[in-house]
Amino acid sequence: MSAPSTDDQSASGASVSSHQSVKHHTRIRNAALLAVLIIGIILLWPAKWGGLFGIIVVDGHSMEPTFYTGDVVISMKSTDYHVGDIIAYQVSDSKIGKGGHVIHRVVKIAQVNGQSIYTTKGDNNPGTDPWSVTKSDIFGKKLLIIPKIGTYLDSSQGSILLGAILATVVVVAIWPSSSRHGKRSRHAQQ
Repeated sequence: MSAPSTDDQSASGASVSSHQSVKHHTRIRNAALLAVLIIGIILLWPAKWGGLFGIIVVDGHSMEPTFYTGDVVISMKSTDYHVGDIIAYQVSDSKIGKGGHVIHRVVKIAQVNGQSIYTTKGDNNPGTDPWSVTKSDIFGKKLLIIPKIGTYLDSSQGSILLGAILATVVVVAIWPSSSRHGKRSRHAQQ
């Protein structure tokens, strides 16, 4: 038997080096995808649980023609709200309609004991809402409207939908990389 040639050793070394390089790039990509997933979860965490964004499925006619039943409104927390902003909020437990979620326009802001009190009104309503809103009641102000998609959801499914979309994006991003590496390994063995 003869000793392996220098060319065989070089090819073997290149193959190992190439495999290590692919493995290294895969680890970097997977770490980046994990970082994107974590950032996505933080950004998409619902405002009602302390996150930045909220999802509201419009149910009613009070904001027509701005919104219609079945529209989905994405809201985002803000440091300040102004007259004219459309805000999503929860009616305080001490008020009529307690616990209800509302998306209406700010029509007046008053300062009471150093706290901003917001008066809201539906665009299609003749008068203002019967309750005052404080900053702690607000989920956020309108960021984006997705027409009619809410007809396929109820309001509790909005967060689930957002999570499912994010999970699908991550799975699609990771899945092809696994199958590509499997094919490379089979070719390398042949």
